[in-house]
This record gives sequence, structure tokens and C-alpha cells, in this order.
Amino acid sequence: MWFVLLAACAPESTGRITYGSRDDSAADDSAADTSSAGPCPAGAVPVGDLCIDAWETTVTGDLGNSDQGAAFPDGSTTATSTAVPGVIPTIHVTWYQAYATCAASGRHLCTVDEWQAACGSSTWPWGDSPNASEVCAVANADGTTRWTDTQPTGSLPSCVSPEGVYDQVGNAWEWADPGVTGDDGLPITAKLGGAWYAGAGDAACGIRAHDEHPPTFDGTIGFRCCSQP
Repeated sequence: MWFVLLAACAPESTGRITYGSRDDSAADDSAADTSSAGPCPAGAVPVGDLCIDAWETTVTGDLGNSDQGAAFPDGSTTATSTAVPGVIPTIHVTWYQAYATCAASGRHLCTVDEWQAACGSSTWPWGDSPNASEVCAVANADGTTRWTDTQPTGSLPSCVSPEGVYDQVGNAWEWADPGVTGDDGLPITAKLGGAWYAGAGDAACGIRAHDEHPPTFDGTIGFRCCSQP
């Protein structure tokens, strides 16, 4: 698997970027869901030394400011996230709001490396078979759309990684955290996985992490949270 971050929003530098893990100790531990019987919070599954939401997240509460500036998170977000099957995941959130919601939930927005590690080393979570539109909510191979909107989480039971992470490919784009900032102090963003209208050029595990959007952008983009067990 390879990882490339587009340079559209990044500082003028070249070379490989190594994405770091976020420290959950700064998050609000009181908001963490500890009802799970395993090493991970409820709704999350272990992937190596990581816990990742098994489904794209659903948000409850106030998402706060859409633009939180260089001092993000700014404290305006009181929303928390849950990962459950059978619901339309929350989309139309900015990168700031996704980052702050995971922090308010006692976790962190998944880094690019964490997201792609959970997706797997094959082209798609289920392997290298190219019938993506028959497995996940993505466009057909000829570019025509097979789906008309975001689908309920986990409603395509074959669109799952061996570890039990659903819908990483297609359905909704997902914000991720490259762990870097620009010269202006604002975060560099990344989105991964493609949405229901995306073709195979975007909907794959190892595809480059698009970073053309500022952190205030919202669209057909959701997210999932990660943590250390």
C-alpha cells in the first residue's frame, strides 16, 4: 500500500509525509464509551494496536463552529459520536467538527495511516476482485451511478474488511487527519474512501488522500473515530 498526500493545500515542501497518531489523553475521557466488553469502545473493533469505529459515525449534539481556526478545537463542539449499524451516517460536517467531535467522545479523528491500515492491504477491503459497485455503494465501472444517496451503515454486508470495518469504500467520503498544518497554522485535511457517486479511482483502500478542501468545507463527507485500546 502506498500513501500520497496531494500538495494543493500543503506548504511548499517535497518528500514523504509520515502521518502520526493522535494522543487521546488530551480528549475528554469522561465522554468515552466504555460499555464494550472487549479492549475497544462500543461500536469499535480492534485492528492491530488500534480501535476504529466499525461503522461511519452518527453524531448527537451540537457540532459547534464550522470554522475553528488554528486553535482547534475551540470548545464550541459538544457533540459526541456513536458507531452503530442501520442508520444514515452523519455527513455535511467540516473537518474541524469531525476532529472536535471525536475529541469530545474521548477518541481522535483517525489518521490517514490508521484509516488505510484498517481498510487493508488489498485494493478493496474484501480483496482485489474489481466488482466494487456490486459490493459497496460506489459508481459502476463505466462511471454511471448505481446508487442515488448515502445508504444506512452496514446495509451492504459484503462491504467489510476482514477485521469487521464496514463501508470504508464508498457510501460517504471520510475525513481523516494527516497530522500536519500549513504555514498559516491551519490544519491540512484529508478525505478518503469515496462516496456513493465515486468511481474506482477514489473508492479504494490505498488511494491517495485528497486534501483539496479547506477544513471549513462540508459535503458528502462523514468520518469515524479511532483510539488506542
